[in-house]
Parts: sequence; C-alpha cells; structure tokens
Amino acid sequence: MKLRIAPSPTGNLHIGNARTALFNWLYAKANNGKFLVRIDDTDTERSTDEYEKNIIENLRWLGLDWDEGIEVGESNETYRQSSRFERYIEVAEELEKKGLAYREEGALRFKVPDDGDINFEDIVRGSMSFNLNDIEDFVILRSDNSPTYHLASTVDDIDYEITMIARGEDILSSTPKHILLMNALDAKHPDFCHLPLLFGPDGKKLSKRHGDTSVSAFKDKGILPESLFNYMCLLGWSPGNDLEIFDKKLAIEKFDLKNVLPNPAIFDTKKLLWMNGQYIRDTEDKIFRKLFLNSIQESISRDLFDEELNRIDKIVKSVQERLETMNDIKEQVMFLLDEPFEVNPDDWTNVNTEDGQQYMKNIIPIILCGGRGTRLWPLSREAYPKQFLNLYGEDKNSLLQKTQQRINDISNIQDPILICNEEHRFLVAEQMRSIGVCPKAIILEPSGRNTAPAIALGALK
Repeated sequence: MKLRIAPSPTGNLHIGNARTALFNWLYAKANNGKFLVRIDDTDTERSTDEYEKNIIENLRWLGLDWDEGIEVGESNETYRQSSRFERYIEVAEELEKKGLAYREEGALRFKVPDDGDINFEDIVRGSMSFNLNDIEDFVILRSDNSPTYHLASTVDDIDYEITMIARGEDILSSTPKHILLMNALDAKHPDFCHLPLLFGPDGKKLSKRHGDTSVSAFKDKGILPESLFNYMCLLGWSPGNDLEIFDKKLAIEKFDLKNVLPNPAIFDTKKLLWMNGQYIRDTEDKIFRKLFLNSIQESISRDLFDEELNRIDKIVKSVQERLETMNDIKEQVMFLLDEPFEVNPDDWTNVNTEDGQQYMKNIIPIILCGGRGTRLWPLSREAYPKQFLNLYGEDKNSLLQKTQQRINDISNIQDPILICNEEHRFLVAEQMRSIGVCPKAIILEPSGRNTAPAIALGALK
C-alpha cells in the first residue's frame, strides 16, 4: 500500500492540505504502508522555493515523516513535477499517436468517449458514477507544452505506483478524467477516497474570511504541534467513545478511512485553543520549562539574566496551569523581567501635564519600590493570584494586611495617581475610596503588560 500527498507550492501549507496529509499518513502507518510526499509545481509562475520550504518544514513540525519523496532517500528523482515535463510530454504524444488526444489551437486535448459511465467505489462516499456525456474533452498539454494538473497528477500516480488516492472532496469532479487517462494508459486503478471539506463555525467553506489558516500561522500563535495534530484528527474522524484527546500511537491504532464522515468538518479555533491549553498543562515539567524559557527569550529577543531565571522558576508551574497558547507566557511574566515599562501614549493623554507630573513626583518618595513602584494587590482574596504566593512565600492574609497598610501609608497624599490595568481599575479605585483615598487620575496599563493580577499604585521612573 502506498499513499501520497502532493501539495502545490503556491502558498503556505493550509490547514486543509495538512489534514489531508495527516489522514494519508495515518492510513499508511495503520496498514504498514508507505507515505510519499511530492511537489506539484506545474504552475511555474506562482510556485516558489519559499512556499515549498514552508510546506516541508510544517509537515515535519506536525510530526509527519515520509518514506519516499522530496528530500528523502538517495534517489536521483526530485519528486517535483517541474523536473518531469519531458515525461508528461512523452505520455501526451503517445496518447495523440493512439488517436486518444488531438490538437486544438495549439493545446492537446484528451478525447472523451461519447457514451458510457465512469464508476468507482469511494471509501468515504460509497458508489460513484459519472456519465461521460457530462464530461467535455479536456486539455492535457497547453499550447506551450506545459502539462495540466490532470495529466501530471495522473502520470505521477501511475509512475510512483500509488495504490490509494485520498484527497479533498473538491477534486471529486476531476476523478473520472483521471480514470479515463489511466484506462488510456492501461494502468491499474488505485482506490479512491475523497475527504470532506473544512468549514468555519459560520458554516461556510474555510477561507481567508476566517483569518490566516495556514499551519505556520497557528504555529506562530503558540499552538503546540501535538495539539494541532490531535485536533486535525477530529476533523471528520473520531477514535470512538467520545475520546477527544489522544496521542499519535492511539490515532494510528484506531484510524481507518472507512470511518471518515462524508459531511463537512467544522474547524473551530476556540476548540483548538481549549485543546492546546490541555496539552500545555499535560506537558512534562522539564519539557515545559524549556519551551517556557525559549518562548520568553524569543519574545524579548535576548537571553534571560540569572536573577530573572530565579524569579521565573518560582512561578513556572502556576503559569502553566493558566495558559491557552505559548504566546500567553510573556504577558504572565513580564513584571518579573528587567524590561522597560511600556505605556501606550494614548493612555497618558489626560495625565501627562505639568500638574500630573508634579503629582507623580510627590508620591515617588513614599511608594517607590525597586524602581518600579509599590504594587498593591487586590483586597479580594479570590482575586489574589496563586503564583505570587509561591513567589513571596507568604500567605494571603499576610499579604492582604500589607496591602491595607500600604494604602493607609499613602492616605495622607492628596490626589494620588492610580496605575492599574482595565480588569482591576474599578475594584481597586472603590477599595481606595472606601478608606478615604481618592485618586487624582487612573492610568491604564497597556493590555500587553500583565502586571495584573498585580495593581500598581505608584510612579514611573
């Protein structure tokens, strides 16, 4: 048994093509077969080396390997259609000599028989039948002698001895043309399987309207490869027993193309994020710490200092429990890094005046702490973050008492300025007013900087 995936390098690897590759890979593994990857680059104007690299890298990132094909083995075969034009022309001329193809306006067309039907059994869709009266003669060589998809794909499937073609439902109407070509070349038919299309939550075909749905886009958003692999398995198939989270080994053991549903599969980013969070929480401590630190260092474009590592190590486990994506890490730990405090200029509009600056200077002597200001935590016990208990080694009661004391210490300052994030602005302002402290102004921290659940009451240096 041999299956294949034949992506076109005219764009980054799309989630739909990745799902098709995954199902081919799973079926080959489940049946001790071979999986081949070739590049369908007959569209020389739109195909690029960059897109080809993206496809190969992201298939490997997902954990899909192949037994034959591009960049595998010691064969002189490139597995790129652009290097096989002579072969396609040879086949096309053979068909023309047999009277099965003819020239028209420079192009070579395959002559479709006048009567009859093309019948085949689709593993997912059952018995399929196409009347030849509904199929027009089709081009196999363009006027510049470049092959069309129909000719190149069919010849490749024959030459590479593909025994199972599992591809998207959008190619279903082309299948009778490919069978006609196989018949004309006296080739054995492979089995066919046409996989359901992917739809968005709105019930429409997955497209640019749903955002960037390339594999690299999800990778850049902090999705783990194991999570995306697992989620794509569920796009039209299930291992049964309502099981949603499972590893590659189980997927291989259970997978069968016969159990793939013919109906469109819904790609729901929210469910993918939920699943990704589950995978993050289940990642082994040593592996997660490495991913954790790499993510931070990539986001700040430098290595972490030893002091920063010491601080971060105390909250790694707690942060792990809160993440949906690896990109969420930076927001959770920025307050522990020796990075500049970044403020959106728009947030300063109402307070960046001479009077505002004077108020800031007035409160610096009292609340300045470590160059960052004194952090006042929410008075609500429920709002208190677990990771800071671990960081400071104190219990909630102790820290809440210190919070109250710090607020009392500044109660004699007229019109202090409150710096906090959107989530806690009303809670903290109300708590301050309850003891007679009314802030002159509230500066909202930008959402990208997660000092919350910390509340900063103080001055900027």
